[in-house]
This record gives sequence, structure tokens and C-alpha cells, in this order.
Amino acid sequence: MLQSGYADQTEQRHIFKEILRRMDDVGWMVGDLLDYTKPLAVKREDVRLLDPLERALFLLTLDASLQRTTILRDYRCDPVLCANPNLLERVFLNLTLNAVQSMQFCGELTIRVSEVERSIAIAFAEKPSVMEKATREQIFGPFYSAKAGGSGIGLFLGRKYVEAHQGSIEVQTQHGLGSICTVLLPRPVTAPRAPL
Repeated sequence: MLQSGYADQTEQRHIFKEILRRMDDVGWMVGDLLDYTKPLAVKREDVRLLDPLERALFLLTLDASLQRTTILRDYRCDPVLCANPNLLERVFLNLTLNAVQSMQFCGELTIRVSEVERSIAIAFAEKPSVMEKATREQIFGPFYSAKAGGSGIGLFLGRKYVEAHQGSIEVQTQHGLGSICTVLLPRPVTAPRAPL
């Protein structure tokens, strides 16, 4: 309502838009805290994997541009999964946001989607990387954060969401060179063909 009263004043409208964006951030944080404290019931539907991934990247655009991060896409498949699109979007947003913030300006984030054996792999490769081995071993723990002001539950819940889809997350890193965080989700089961 306040925003509509400043239709002709660009600066004020920009402020209201930013307030609304920050309120959305608070909503995400409250949702994360609620998910942390209760058992997770996953409502699933047929989801084209790239849809929640691209929504997460759209939300990340502002942060990536501020840090002069280059985001490269390497999509080798776009499977339809039985999954919760909102939870997948939150996983992808947390992983990409953490990658962008950890590169500390002028980094490169490559996102590769491919089929690997019985899984769909979504790999987030960042370079350079400042992640230490000790950090890698703790990042999925509750309330652990290497960032000033971080809540420490984003990656913990991300792994919880992935595991709720019978998937897993793997992290490989070489300090100063690069890190790869890979989400592995079960490949969709194709129905057998009816005999002719």
C-alpha cells in the first residue's frame, strides 16, 4: 500500500522494493527455522529439474553481479523428477549463494547438470576457492557458518532436503584452486514398454 502511493517517485519506490525483498528473506529464515525443528514431510510432484534451478539463479542474479561473479551453465540433461520444487529451489539457492559469497569477488561458478550412473548430478564448481579442509568437514553441521552474520542452518537444511529426496551431497575442494559441491538425486524411473 505504501509503495503504491509513491508511483512517480523512483527513489522511494526503490526503497520499498528493497524492504519487500528483505521481508522475503526473513520469511525464508523463519521457514528454515521451522523446518529445522520439525519432521520433514515432502509433498512431491513432477518437476522439470531446470525450473527450480533457474529460479534460484534468477534470485541470485543481484548478489552475483555485485561480486562480479561469472555464472556458467552446462546443462547436459533436463530430467523430470518426482520432487518438491520449492525444496529443490531452496537447496540450489543456498548452494549458489554460499559459493558466490565464498569466492570473495571475481570468481567463476559453473553449474553442470548431467546423468551419472543411477543419479542426476547437479555440480556447483567454484573457482577460486578459499574453503579449508576443516571447513569442508563442518559446513553441513547445524549452526556452523564461516560467514559473519550467517545463520548456519542453510546448508544443514539443504542436505536434509536432498536426503528427503533419497539423494546426497558431496563436496570436493582444493584450497586456492576450486571447490565442487555436487547434489546427487535418483534418476527418474522409466516405465517399462508394453509388449507389442
